[in-house]
Amino acid sequence: MLFCYNESDDISASEVLSDGYGQCNTKGNLLMALLRGLGIQCRFHGFTIDQQLQKGAIPTYVFWLAPKYIIHSWVEVYFEERWINLEGFILDDKYLTSLQQKFNQIKDNFCGYGVATKCLSSPDTDWRGTDT
Repeated sequence: MLFCYNESDDISASEVLSDGYGQCNTKGNLLMALLRGLGIQCRFHGFTIDQQLQKGAIPTYVFWLAPKYIIHSWVEVYFEERWINLEGFILDDKYLTSLQQKFNQIKDNFCGYGVATKCLSSPDTDWRGTDT
C-alpha cells in the first residue's frame, strides 16, 4: 500500500483500504484490523515526535503552519511471548527507493519526508520476527 496522507487520521480501516494509501496512523488502523481478523494479538502504540519528520513530505506553506509536535504511531504484535514493534509497514518500496535515490549521499541517519531511520541505505522494513 502506498505511503501518502489521508484526509484524516481517524478514518476506518475500510476507508484506508479504499483509498489505497495511508500513513502511520491510518495504515496502522488497517493493519490492526487485518491482524485481529486473523486472531493475532496486536496493539496500537504511539508518542509525539518533532514535526521535522514531515519536512519535505508536505508543502512548505503547510509545514510551517503544522504543530511543532505531532503524533506518530505504529503497531505492536505479540509474537513468541513478546511484543514486537512493526514500523516497516508504513513506507512502500517505491517511496523508499525514491528517497534513497534523491538522498543517495546519505547512508545512515535520516529524518524527513515522513521517514526516520538510522540506516537510509538499508532500513529494516521487512518482517523477520523482530522489530522493524
